[in-house]
Amino acid sequence: MASRKHVLYLTTGLLILALLTPATYANARGKQEESRQPVAVLDSSVTILRDRDYLPALKDAFDKAKKEITLSFYHFKTKDSQNSDPDIILASLIRASRRGVKVLVLLEQGRDPGESNTQENMQTLERLKKVGVTVYLDSPATTTHTKMAVVDGKYTFVGSHNLTQSALRYNHEISVLIESPQLATEALNYIAALLPRL
Repeated sequence: MASRKHVLYLTTGLLILALLTPATYANARGKQEESRQPVAVLDSSVTILRDRDYLPALKDAFDKAKKEITLSFYHFKTKDSQNSDPDIILASLIRASRRGVKVLVLLEQGRDPGESNTQENMQTLERLKKVGVTVYLDSPATTTHTKMAVVDGKYTFVGSHNLTQSALRYNHEISVLIESPQLATEALNYIAALLPRL
């Protein structure tokens, strides 16, 4: 009989696969496309990241990245402070970029440029752009509520954690780390569909 832990892992993996089918990201662009069944993912692993487990796992993945890091986040609130958890992530991204890792970030931009979430994302955008990181803002006409990172086309982080001090240090949050090239490809395709058309 399967343990509760294994059932949770299986259910989480299947849910994420269902959410990241091509029909999902096609619909993000307003296209009508037939939905398709999720592809079976072999040789994968799922790790539940509860509350404070997320930051060290994400930072470790960024610090070990060799080729590329792609992020899509609703809120990335840096303060230009070494004691801030989001600034720890920012520093890790900057180090990765400086060692030749391709870093791409997509952030939410609200309709009202004065709202705090948009202003804080803009501050982070400026800090990343100064060091040559590619950063996009979504269209103000849409809300990009994603909290997702993909590392080296193999590791996908997805869940409830924003890159804010509250989410990383204080809130009850839960995310998963999935090791699967197939799922990472689906996640990257989804993020690519959200990028503004230039």
